[in-house]
Parts: sequence; structure tokens; C-alpha cells
Amino acid sequence: GHFSVGLRVNLVEGSLPQVQNVTPAVTGAVSTKFETKSEVFPMPTADAALGIFKGMPLALTNVGGVDLLVSAAYVPEFSNSGVDVHVPNGSLKFGYGARVGILQESLLIPGISVSYLVRDLPTVNIVGHTGSDSLYANNLSLKTKAWRAVAGKNFLIFGLAVGFGQDKYDASTDIGVHVAARTVPPVPATNAGPIAMSQSLTRTNIFGDLSMNLLVFKLNAEIGQV
Repeated sequence: GHFSVGLRVNLVEGSLPQVQNVTPAVTGAVSTKFETKSEVFPMPTADAALGIFKGMPLALTNVGGVDLLVSAAYVPEFSNSGVDVHVPNGSLKFGYGARVGILQESLLIPGISVSYLVRDLPTVNIVGHTGSDSLYANNLSLKTKAWRAVAGKNFLIFGLAVGFGQDKYDASTDIGVHVAARTVPPVPATNAGPIAMSQSLTRTNIFGDLSMNLLVFKLNAEIGQV
């Protein structure tokens, strides 16, 4: 019956190609360098956990407790510097998972848990345009599956935790281009694509936490590697 809710905002610095600064050639294939511009993208997310089974009592602890996990990711639509981002199926996407308590933390015993979470981002369409010409990535989808094993123990004011796990990312999109008709030289409108692209990655995580419990909040420092 216990529950927790967390809200956070990740700020990611990325580079956007300045498509609006390039005029497509219509008389033959050419090689063009696209300059990029750094942008900061906010990514609000929320997480919730609900305890549905405390576990079976065993000596000084409980074994096999189960929490339900729910997450939500929000990607806003925006238009900036010749690039438009559209979210056709809604800006909010929910994820789900579960956490199993191998051991519940007690006065003498550390807490050990394993969690699994399926967390996707909303599908987006990205269009870069210069005049009536456009370069687009449609149906850009990022699906993730993650598991973690974490052990931790609180010592009055301070707490320690270590963790290990893996993330699997599956990304896909359709790339295409539209070049408007020209009068000089006379060239009809042209469409190329869509070209389907996909990528799958698996990344291993390891991390350690040091926390300090204060009266009204907890200060936490984490170091890790992916």
C-alpha cells in the first residue's frame, strides 16, 4: 500500500542541422556541409511506485516484496531555426514495470532489489525546411527496456547503494526529402524516400550512491558509468 511519486526534468544539449541555410541543388548530385547549432531540449518525466505485496517474513527481513512501477515521458512540439517537431500521437507516453525485493532493508540487513521497466518516448516527426524544400524524419520511435539490480543500506544519517543493470534501445525512423518545382531551370517537384532506418543498442550500467538524510529532504550524490 505504500507509494512514491517523483518528478524530474532532464536537460539535453543537442545539435540541430541548419537545413534552412542550404539550398538544394537540382541539376545534379553535390556534396554539401550542413552546419549545426546547439540547442537545449527539456525532457520532463515522472515516476511512480506502488507497493502491492510486502513479501514473506523471514527472520529479520521480508523476502519477495513486489512494487508496480509506472513512468511518464513528455515531449513537447516546437518550431525553431527551420526545424519543426510534431508529436502526432500525443506528447505523453507511459511506461510500466515491476520491482521485486529480494531482501527488505532492516536494522541489520541491507535492501536488495531487482527491477524491470519498459519505457518508450512519444513518436515524433521532425521536419527541416528551407523555403518550400524539406528534409524529414517521420515516425521517429525510441523504445527502451531496462533492468537494474540494486543493494543499499542506511546508517542513521548516511546511506550507501550500489547498482548494476542493462538498457536496450530500439530506434527506427523513415527518412525522406521533398524538393519543390523550379522555374529556372525548369525542374518538376521531386520526392525521395521514405528510407527506413533502424538501430538496436545494448548498454551496461554500473553506479554507486551516497546519500545524506536531513530533516526535510535527502541529498544524494551518484557516480557511474555506461
